[in-house]
Amino acid sequence: MTDLSKNMKILFIVDAIICSIYAIFYLIIPETFLQIVEYAYFDPVYWRHFGATALVIGLFCVIAVRRAKWEEVKVILEIGIVWVISILGIAIWEYFFIPATVIGKINTLFVIILLIVVICINIYLYIQEVNRKS
Repeated sequence: MTDLSKNMKILFIVDAIICSIYAIFYLIIPETFLQIVEYAYFDPVYWRHFGATALVIGLFCVIAVRRAKWEEVKVILEIGIVWVISILGIAIWEYFFIPATVIGKINTLFVIILLIVVICINIYLYIQEVNRKS
């Protein structure tokens, strides 16, 4: 088995940090986060489920760095990429179809941009790692 590249380890660490931040916002302090972003719709159960999912994905990223073997962590990255793409789809739908204040729309737009950047970097480094192994 081959070791992860330095770039891939950094990617997993950055992904874990982003997931941890969202886990804090959505799992631990959703009511406070709601007041900051001024969303018109709030379902604390959904928000906490999303936060828990972000926490789990972040923990998988930490496990990936600790294992550091491409064959063992490849599926973690693939699941993460698919998950982020699905969240991007939901965020785009939310931006156009869920009423929100200007601050809420700006936050959703920020999330969309962040997700696009994360997806592009993850896919680029995934392809780079696959090519490095072949």
